[in-house]
Amino acid sequence: MRIVAEIGSNHEGRLDWALQLVEAAAGSGATDVKVQVFTAEALYRDPENHPRTAKYALPLEWLPELRAAAHQQNMGFGASVFSRSLMQACRGQLDFIKVAAYDITYYILIQAAASLCVPLTLSTAMANIAEIHWALLHIPPEIDLTLLHGVAAYPCRLEDMNLSAIRTLKKTWPRTQVGLSDHSLGYTAAVMSVVYGATMIEKHFRLADGPRYSLDWEHSASPQEFSEMVKQVRCAQAACGDGEKEGPIEAEKPLYLTARRSDAEPYRR
Repeated sequence: MRIVAEIGSNHEGRLDWALQLVEAAAGSGATDVKVQVFTAEALYRDPENHPRTAKYALPLEWLPELRAAAHQQNMGFGASVFSRSLMQACRGQLDFIKVAAYDITYYILIQAAASLCVPLTLSTAMANIAEIHWALLHIPPEIDLTLLHGVAAYPCRLEDMNLSAIRTLKKTWPRTQVGLSDHSLGYTAAVMSVVYGATMIEKHFRLADGPRYSLDWEHSASPQEFSEMVKQVRCAQAACGDGEKEGPIEAEKPLYLTARRSDAEPYRR
């Protein structure tokens, strides 16, 4: 199970905050850390949004240092990239790449992401099966691909999570890994996603005493919350097991040898 800490806009335009977030993510049990690479102009057509968004744009020159920091903590380093020119600028800088839900019909961007020849995650929030199908036609079969179920609501209510869709994705594309992009509060959805077969969980991550007014603060987990989520997800993984029914298992053998009855051998006290 890969558990990705999404930094998003919680770096507040400060490299020192971003590096602290990488270190804190590792300490909270994340296997990977992810950032977002965009320009305000590429992200929003409406110029009114540009001033507010520009401060959260992560400079490309940060990528080598952030990746090195992630590798030092034995984590993978990836990014959501929101334009073709930035995609090419990220070549060689990422261990994996994500195409966000907004861009599932932006086929040229999907092709650009696939051309980097690193593992690719594709968010399916807001998408129907047909839209996902058309997107996958633009991804070569040799690409290591993970589809992420999610809901584009920030934060998302549990009753809107529709976690059963993870099984639908797995059934429709059985050779593709499926995970969860979790924008809900707490860790209930993340833990339940394990039962539905998720192999990756992505959740926004912030510092406990970090900036409170970033775009992603409200639906981000603190290090303590993220750490507890990881603990519970690992417990859920262990409890799910491998699905085989071949008793008795080792833990059952002491009772099996003394308590199992049959018609051939009546119970004896």
